[in-house]
Amino acid sequence: FESTLMRWLAERSFAVYVLHAPVLVALAMVFRALPQNMYALAALLTVTGLLVSYIVADVVRRMPVFRTFL
Repeated sequence: FESTLMRWLAERSFAVYVLHAPVLVALAMVFRALPQNMYALAALLTVTGLLVSYIVADVVRRMPVFRTFL
């Protein structure tokens, strides 16, 4: 059983793999101004990094230049 959401996630998984490092670095730079609770920052970076990585992957996959290999 393959749901629509699972198919959407699977189609973007390679793009997320390629793009997640710059996304995480950018988010870490944004979050460095927050209070220094390391565990809360790690949790926030994990959740937002996952969401933003899939959003960026979706946007990049819609570009004709990247559609063929991402």
